[in-house]
Amino acid sequence: MGSCILPARASRLAWGGCFLLGILVLTAGCTNPYTVKQVEVTGKVMFKGAPLPGGRVTFAPVKRRGGVPVTANIDEHGQYKIKAPVGEMQLAVDNRGLGAPPQRRGGGPPANKPAGLKRPGAEAPSELKGHYVEIPAKYYDPTTSELKYKVEDKDPQTHDIVLE
Repeated sequence: MGSCILPARASRLAWGGCFLLGILVLTAGCTNPYTVKQVEVTGKVMFKGAPLPGGRVTFAPVKRRGGVPVTANIDEHGQYKIKAPVGEMQLAVDNRGLGAPPQRRGGGPPANKPAGLKRPGAEAPSELKGHYVEIPAKYYDPTTSELKYKVEDKDPQTHDIVLE
C-alpha cells in the first residue's frame, strides 16, 4: 500500500513543478503596460514678464494611459522641478494656496496647505513659499489653461511656462 502512495505523490509534485515552470516562462517577458517613464523637467514660471513668486505647477497627461497628474512647488523665484511622465501634457499653475483673497463660493485651498493626493512613493509636497499674485483663473485647471508641453524621453529637460 505504501508503494502506491509514493508514485502518486511524486507524480503530483512533478506536475506541480511543471505548472510553476510554465507560469514563470509565460510571465518572464511580461511588462506592465501602465508603467510610464518619468523624467526630470525644470523651468521657470513667468507672469507679465516677471517670475511668479510661488505656487504649484501640475503636469496632467492628455491621454489616460499616460500616467497620473503630478504636481511640484514653484519657489519664490518662479523656479520649479518636477518628475513628469513622458508624453503630451496639459499644464496648470495655481498660487491660491499663498493667501488668495476669499471668494464667495468655494475659494482656493487654505494658505500653505499641501495638496491632499500624492503619487505612491513620492514625497509629500512641502509648504509653499512666496507670496500671492493674482493670475487669471483659467490657469488653475489643466483642462482650461491652454498650456501644453510634450515631455520627451530624455533626462533632464527645461520648459519655461509663460502666463499672460
